[in-house]
Amino acid sequence: MATPVEPSTTPSAIAAAERPFQFRLVHLLVAVTIVGAVLALLVPAWRAAREAALRSSCRNNLQQLMVGLHNYHDVYGQFPPAHLCDATGKPAHSWRLLIWPFLGAQPYYSQYNFAEPWNGPTNSKLHAVSMPLYRCPGDRSSPPGMTNYVAIVGKGTVWPAPRSVDIADIAAGTSTTLMIVEIAHSDIHWIEPRDLPVEELAARLDPQHRPQLLGNHIGGGMVAYADGHVEMLSRDVTIERLKALVTAAGKDNR
Repeated sequence: MATPVEPSTTPSAIAAAERPFQFRLVHLLVAVTIVGAVLALLVPAWRAAREAALRSSCRNNLQQLMVGLHNYHDVYGQFPPAHLCDATGKPAHSWRLLIWPFLGAQPYYSQYNFAEPWNGPTNSKLHAVSMPLYRCPGDRSSPPGMTNYVAIVGKGTVWPAPRSVDIADIAAGTSTTLMIVEIAHSDIHWIEPRDLPVEELAARLDPQHRPQLLGNHIGGGMVAYADGHVEMLSRDVTIERLKALVTAAGKDNR
């Protein structure tokens, strides 16, 4: 009877047995390296494309708001005030509400009760109305219903609340005077008659401040000028430059 042949245990035999495993491991490492390299190229491109889309959508929101403001001006001969006050002088109704009829929201506007404040029993029912136009799509931190678009209000601005201005009042030029700015981490409901006081500009530029001015996009935020055009404004803007941009009066009338 033939004697069984023992498996070879020589070094060459062992190496031959391990070679398939080594072959698979090398190919796996190559595949991982290639995938890593592809992701390194694709992820930044995806992020850039996503940011570009968010900026475009945000820009469109502001452009539509400016159309609403200019349509209001065409009808009434002036822009809306930043807010309407109640009998005691307390802010009661926001400019964002006043331009509703010019934004295709007439059915909701007709339900609003100007005899009570924005947060009265009737008007509070409208707080749940979804208004994507008032929110930057890049804002992932603000609670539902908060707006990212506010006016800079105060003496010398286009919004000397509660007084209204018309285009002729903007002596500094409509193409160089800011009308709406974007904020991140908002705590202002879109229907609330509250905006950004001009005295708080410097504090709101601080990256640690909540809400933060010009904080929704990489490098800055969208702003709309009185002539209707919208552009990105860098967070590196100086407070001096920003104050000049929100000043509606000419140099001799500030």
